Amino acid sequence: MPGSIMGGGGFVGGMNLPQELQTVLEKLREMFGPNLHFFPDDKGYLNFHVWNLTDDVLFHELERNQDQLFGQDLHKFQILRPYGRSNDRGVFLRFLEPELRGEFKTGFSHY
Repeated sequence: MPGSIMGGGGFVGGMNLPQELQTVLEKLREMFGPNLHFFPDDKGYLNFHVWNLTDDVLFHELERNQDQLFGQDLHKFQILRPYGRSNDRGVFLRFLEPELRGEFKTGFSHY
């Protein structure tokens, strides 16, 4: 859904989103405006990029503004970016339900 974050009821691409994730998405929209775009993904991640920013610059911008974007909830999220050359585009954001937080590394990581 290029250019959009969510419709009524907190949906992105047909997914019902937790409130914590909706809050982060709204902050991303405020930060990047209409240049924020999502790629389709079916692995539980929201994959996005910002026009006019490289993916590495975007990742570092998110990391630099992590307090503003995630506040005390950073431990509930996984934010990923591939190392070096990859076919993957953008940054991957995943909200980790409580039962998943012990299984996945939280915070900012490269893969």
